Amino acid sequence: MSVSYDDLKYNYIDPTGNITILVESTVPKEEYTIVSDYFCKKYPACEQVGFVFCDCPGADIRLQMAGGEFCGNATMSTGALFAKKSGLTLGQKKTVKVKPSGSPSVLDVEIECLDENYYAGKVSMPSPIGFEYRDFSFAGRDYRLPMVKFQGMYHIIFDSAEVETLSKEVAEKAVIKWCEEIGSDGMGLMFLNEAERKLTPLVYVPALKAFYWENSCASGTTATGYYLYKKYKKETDIFFTEPGGELGIKVSSENEIYLSGHVRFTAV
Repeated sequence: MSVSYDDLKYNYIDPTGNITILVESTVPKEEYTIVSDYFCKKYPACEQVGFVFCDCPGADIRLQMAGGEFCGNATMSTGALFAKKSGLTLGQKKTVKVKPSGSPSVLDVEIECLDENYYAGKVSMPSPIGFEYRDFSFAGRDYRLPMVKFQGMYHIIFDSAEVETLSKEVAEKAVIKWCEEIGSDGMGLMFLNEAERKLTPLVYVPALKAFYWENSCASGTTATGYYLYKKYKKETDIFFTEPGGELGIKVSSENEIYLSGHVRFTAV
């Protein structure tokens, strides 16, 4: 590496348990996966690594995930990082324009300071580029499942009746196979218990050759909210309980989608 591990400037951030490392040091693009592996080994709770830059016209800050995927929690964390460095104080709000990888547009992230290291966030999420029911098969079983497509990430929803049909081991193999079949930069399987408003996310990123049972997944939460919006043909405004806490999603139209959650900066 052109930058030694000890010299990297980074932030350890907890957005609803989806532990995220945001690296501020300049790192060659070809070394992103190496740096990601380093931090995931250094901090076993780390679920993803991104790199932030202040070099994007039309945006306050740019986010590049190690695997090139889109991540809503990392986008919210990036907005909070910029607001924190801008001197946001208790009770103040700031809208930060973030250009994340895997999104064709700049996203508005509204940040409110709750204390020095704790922020509430609201992200204007990108609209899906597609929604369909698609046939999948694995280990001799056929499925017809809703799939929500974002640029850089596809999410398959396992609704209530299907939640128990895949063991964790089978799900991990299935998500790799289905992601390869579709050719996406990333894929999530969202296991939804609609009656209890519970969501369990599994995410696979081929560039990193890694999958994660995430404590929370912002893009997966958005996809699930969008699925419910399509299913019931009306506005969705719901909080899902995920392993790391709650994320809220509001879908009022095809182009009005907002994710809400909390971001904590943690000393390590």
